[in-house]
Amino acid sequence: MGCVIVLALLVALVVFILLNVTKIRNTCGRLICVGVAGILISQTLINIGMVLGLAPVIGVTLPFVSYGGSSVMSLFFAIGMVQSVREKELTDNSLRFGGKAKRINPVNINFSNIAKNREKNST
Repeated sequence: MGCVIVLALLVALVVFILLNVTKIRNTCGRLICVGVAGILISQTLINIGMVLGLAPVIGVTLPFVSYGGSSVMSLFFAIGMVQSVREKELTDNSLRFGGKAKRINPVNINFSNIAKNREKNST
């Protein structure tokens, strides 16, 4: 039962990444998402094939499950890139549909002015 849950979570993650590809307009962002999904699919299929005895044992880990520090860290980095691409696309869409981009100088932030602007914009 536990292996079915793990495989279902991996499938859901890959489907979520591939659904993002349809929403992203940037070609580089699309390639990042498709590449990460491909890595997850290939590692999962190779690992399952090794466990079932259908493929030779070559040492590929099951994504996010098998013990391997560098593998897990690189997958976390890859998922972070997918999230970054998705977040950038959401931010760009909100700016595209009437939102205004505001630049804040991090050195001279006056928090009372920020609070006043929020009150003014909310009304």
